[in-house]
Amino acid sequence: MHQYLIIANTNIEQDAQGRYCLNDLHRAAGGDNKKRPSLWTENQQTLALVDELESEAGFPALDIQHGGKTPGTFVRKEMVYAYAMWISAKFHLQVIRAYDELTKPAAHVVPQSLSAALRLAADQADQIEFQQAQLAIAAPKVAALDRIAGAAGSFTIREAAKDLQVKPLEFSNWLKGHDWIFRQGKVNLAYQPRIDAGLMFHKITMLEIEGDDGVTFEKSVTQARITAKGLAKLAVVFSGVAA
Repeated sequence: MHQYLIIANTNIEQDAQGRYCLNDLHRAAGGDNKKRPSLWTENQQTLALVDELESEAGFPALDIQHGGKTPGTFVRKEMVYAYAMWISAKFHLQVIRAYDELTKPAAHVVPQSLSAALRLAADQADQIEFQQAQLAIAAPKVAALDRIAGAAGSFTIREAAKDLQVKPLEFSNWLKGHDWIFRQGKVNLAYQPRIDAGLMFHKITMLEIEGDDGVTFEKSVTQARITAKGLAKLAVVFSGVAA
């Protein structure tokens, strides 16, 4: 039987990858506006933690879901601890104790009737099915990571979309919605935390342009590009379409 993490009488939802909803944690902690998840996920220490966790696993440690049945910010267990510590020492202790309670070995129960035995067998079958489903979800993501991680060089947004087999406009909108890029004038620029994490960089090209008066001058053009590391990270997000 699946067990739920409960903190301050608040059920902490999980997504299909087993990540926990920070929005539920925020509510459990009292809902202080200064401690909302969006502020925490933007700081450099959090992004560094995300990179470290994702170097060990084949799926994102942080996923911000804007729509669907379960919108919110979902993170791995280690990030739950980190977020709780950022909120307060008291809440951090609450989270530790809640996990301790969740992982406490269940007392061995001997079924007292045929119906009880059948119920126990059904619960165990559900747990096995859940674990197998998680492995099935993780497998294509790991394969996608292996495929992309060896890539060399860097990629334009359109090139990355083609490699991931995603429509360029859809991909660009996703990058904007997940704080990878932003629009400045007529060009897309990368957010600084993504640059600091080695996921993107800016390439500056000097172009010779002839003015209306016939005089040629140089103009710098800035282009946001995705690194191989960044493409590997994106590959696990879009693994459903990246073969």
